[in-house]
Amino acid sequence: MALEGRESAIGGGLLVYFHNHSKQGPPLVLTAVENTHNRWTFSDRGYLVQGPGAEAFLEGLVALPREGFYAVTAPITLTDGRVLAVRSLVQVGYNRAGEPILFPAEHRGNGFAFPDRGFRFFDLTVFERLSECGFDAPVEEPPAHLLH
Repeated sequence: MALEGRESAIGGGLLVYFHNHSKQGPPLVLTAVENTHNRWTFSDRGYLVQGPGAEAFLEGLVALPREGFYAVTAPITLTDGRVLAVRSLVQVGYNRAGEPILFPAEHRGNGFAFPDRGFRFFDLTVFERLSECGFDAPVEEPPAHLLH
């Protein structure tokens, strides 16, 4: 659902960063700005969620699992026909519509690398076959609360 009065900036089905409060008091949403290394950064200027339609907008938000690193817990067939085996390492990111994208790890030398292009899934059921690894790569900002 779009944010009433801000439909052109905060349309329905978009990935946003949600804060349950702002300096002004009401909740705040920030738009996705740039994706680097399969992680989103968000605008430093947001939109207050207040006034007519605010409650409906808030009720329409869907919390997304964190971007980051996951282990495969049940085989996952990718669109290219490959099957990710149990215990495979993947990085999870999202597109602007909040659809999950899996980036399978590639073993390179003495480490792992993740491709720039991944495999999109159309809903969150893919997380039924994933488990957070419990580690994260350092980032400049804390992980976002992703919603769409």
